[in-house]
Amino acid sequence: MVAGFFNKSPSKAAASKGVSVTVSQGSKVLKQIDSDAPVNLRKLLLDNKVDLYKPLDKLKQCGGGGTCGTCRVRVTEGMENCSKKGLGEEKMLKAVGADIRLACCTRVTGPVSVTVKP
Repeated sequence: MVAGFFNKSPSKAAASKGVSVTVSQGSKVLKQIDSDAPVNLRKLLLDNKVDLYKPLDKLKQCGGGGTCGTCRVRVTEGMENCSKKGLGEEKMLKAVGADIRLACCTRVTGPVSVTVKP
């Protein structure tokens, strides 16, 4: 018998569950992205070549610091799999609706559907 075989700690793969993000723009589904959880939504979208920013927003985006509000997405399904809004994000998005999130401030832990450029 191999020592530690039955009492070894879970591997990284077993400890983390997968994330599936369905990305839409308007009524068109752009792509399905699968990744390990947890993952920063902005990083996942940009790494998978999703055009997250409106044309002028590309010039004024803060690079993921949560200060500009240009990486807004609408979470259409799976909000329970997103991190809670922080105080800064809550203040910035106060007037736009509960389903709008800043991708740079959102950690995803399970399946979600988002609309970019809402």
